[in-house]
Amino acid sequence: MPSLPIAIAGLSVRAAAEAARRDGFAVTALDAFGDLDTRAAAAHWHRLRLDPAQPWQVDLASLDAALHEARLPPGTPLLLTSGFAAEGATLGPWLTRWELGSGPDLGLRFAGTRPHNADVLRQPQRFFAALDALGLPYPPVSFAAPADPAGWLCKDFGGAGGVQVQRTAPAADRLPRRYWQRELAGTPMSLTFLADGRRAALLGLNRQLLALTPERPWRFGGVIGPLPAAAAQRAQWQGWLDALAFQFHLQGLCSLDLLDTPGGWQILEVNPRWSASAALYGPDGGLVQAHLDACTGSLPDPAALARLRGARVRGSAIAYARTALPFDAPRWQRLLDAAQALDLHDLPAAPLTVAAGEPLCTLCAHAPTEAAVATTLAQRHAALADLLGNESLDDLALPTQPPMETSSP
Repeated sequence: MPSLPIAIAGLSVRAAAEAARRDGFAVTALDAFGDLDTRAAAAHWHRLRLDPAQPWQVDLASLDAALHEARLPPGTPLLLTSGFAAEGATLGPWLTRWELGSGPDLGLRFAGTRPHNADVLRQPQRFFAALDALGLPYPPVSFAAPADPAGWLCKDFGGAGGVQVQRTAPAADRLPRRYWQRELAGTPMSLTFLADGRRAALLGLNRQLLALTPERPWRFGGVIGPLPAAAAQRAQWQGWLDALAFQFHLQGLCSLDLLDTPGGWQILEVNPRWSASAALYGPDGGLVQAHLDACTGSLPDPAALARLRGARVRGSAIAYARTALPFDAPRWQRLLDAAQALDLHDLPAAPLTVAAGEPLCTLCAHAPTEAAVATTLAQRHAALADLLGNESLDDLALPTQPPMETSSP
């Protein structure tokens, strides 16, 4: 029986493409990089361009062209990953045109939170007003620049990856998705969950890692999970997720960014699409099918959720270039030769030069405990830096102790 087709589009779709392949799908991957393992997981790959007006956002015209070129059969599910945080009102009409179809290569079936619902999550005043109405906690916010900026962070819901968080506002300080939020001491965490538009199914708790630089002190560096949590705490989170799923009509796999502070858990942001933490779940398959099922109103039962969590803690960390890293053919081959031993992914498909500050690849690890995963990631990051030469990679901030209030009873 031939494999069912699925289209997956975003900045980099390797993890989602591999998850879909584990579930038996024939993957058409559309992303900006075409890394080796992305191409290996896909039956077909098409390159996307980045929007020159919006950093690290997919240009919808290039996605249009790639989908036309792919000529997918009507009814093919379309899963979007990263690269669409700043789409505003443009993605909805674009998607409607593709769903309605006007030819043999159109008529896709979108699998995810509808763009008009996702867009509310990117409008600070509407998002935090909804949290107030639901009685959910979050650090204090201001929609105008504070008179005294000390202790405030400037954030932009139109960005992603942590680079949109700064202590001072850039010159264009009137962007509609920008707001200010009190800086609180705490541990950045996230919840990965599935939603059917009304309810949610909690997959697990994750710790966010930072690959910080002086200019980008909150840059996303990776994630470790699922982590243990007390039953009472999980029950509270489940209530929050149910409320958010119903309020924002969330569908499919999503994530909720949190801050674990001495004063309690605080909500930071809802990510209504396939997120980086998805790579921690479904190691034996089932995650993409669970995502598609959730989009049609069916959530996994407790046994299925346990299978998706798996028995081990997993982690991934991004290796960012500190300086420009040129890879001629011999150096590129040395990187590929080290891939299996260091569990490297998102490897470039050909010799190239990685610019300073850009991601080179992803390191992965799994072990029985969070501490063991963190240790392994640190060792592999150091080994990769040694292979490439001293000062070649930016530092990765790894946990030194378990997160607060997450131990099992």
